[in-house]
Amino acid sequence: MDTIDGTQSLLSTTSWLWLFPMTYLVHIAEEYWGGEGYSAYLFRLRGVHLSPTRFLAVQGMGFALIVAGVVISRQLKFPEYMTIIMGALVLSNGITHTITALWDGGYGPGLLSSVLLWIPLGVVTLAEHFGGRDVTPEIYARMVEEVAQHVGPFAAEHGEDLADLHLLGTSGTVTTLAGIHLNLARYDRRRVDGIWMDHAEISTTITRLLGMSYQDRANNNCISVDRADLVLAGCAILDAIRQAFPLPRLRVADRGLREGMLVEMMREDGALGA
Repeated sequence: MDTIDGTQSLLSTTSWLWLFPMTYLVHIAEEYWGGEGYSAYLFRLRGVHLSPTRFLAVQGMGFALIVAGVVISRQLKFPEYMTIIMGALVLSNGITHTITALWDGGYGPGLLSSVLLWIPLGVVTLAEHFGGRDVTPEIYARMVEEVAQHVGPFAAEHGEDLADLHLLGTSGTVTTLAGIHLNLARYDRRRVDGIWMDHAEISTTITRLLGMSYQDRANNNCISVDRADLVLAGCAILDAIRQAFPLPRLRVADRGLREGMLVEMMREDGALGA
C-alpha cells in the first residue's frame, strides 16, 4: 500500500510539474504577440535591444530547460523539490511582470498570463508545499521568507524612491482581507472595491487569519471552502511584497486588472471619455 500511495503521489506531482512548461508556452506567446511585443517593451523601459528572433531563441532555450527539469526530476525521483523551484520562479516572474506594468502605468506583454496563470500557480504550489490547512506562525514565516528571496532582487532595483506611492492589490487575497477587515457577514464587492487599508490594519487582519482554524476559514463567507487552504499562502506573498516595498497604505480593487486594461483600451480608441 505504501508503494502504491507513493507511486500515485509521484505521478500526481509529475503531472503538476507539466503545468509549468505548458503555461510557459502561453506566457511566451503573450510576450511575443501581446501589445507592442516584449522586444519593443524591453527597449522602451530598459534601453535593452533584444530582437524578436533572439527573444524566441532565448525563450526556446528556457522552455527546453524547464522540460529537461521535469524529465530529470522524474527520473531521479525529486519532483517535489523541482515543483518548489518552478513554483517560486513563476511566482516571482508573475509578480515582477505585474509590478513593472503598474510602475509603467499600462499593459506589459506577459501581464495577463502572469496574473491569470503564473501567480495563481505559484500560490497553489506554495500552499501545497507548506500545507494550507494547518498553518502555524512558524510555517507562515517560512512562506514569507521563501517568497521574499525572489521579490528582493526586483525591490533592490526599483524600490529606492517610494515617496507618494502606495500598494495596489486586485482581487484574490487583498479583497478577502478587506472583507474580513470590514467584518462582512457576506462578501460585498461594492463595499470592498476602492477601500484603503493601512499597514497596521493589514497586519491585524493577517494575524486574525493566522488565529483561525481551517474550518473557521472555510466557514467564513469572505473566504469559503474554495480558498480556505490558499488564503494564507496569498497573505505570505503580500507580506513579502510589503517587506520589500514598505509603503504605508494599500488600495483594494475588486474589479481587477482586466477591467482596467479594457477601460484604458476603450479610452485610447475613443469609445469612452477620459
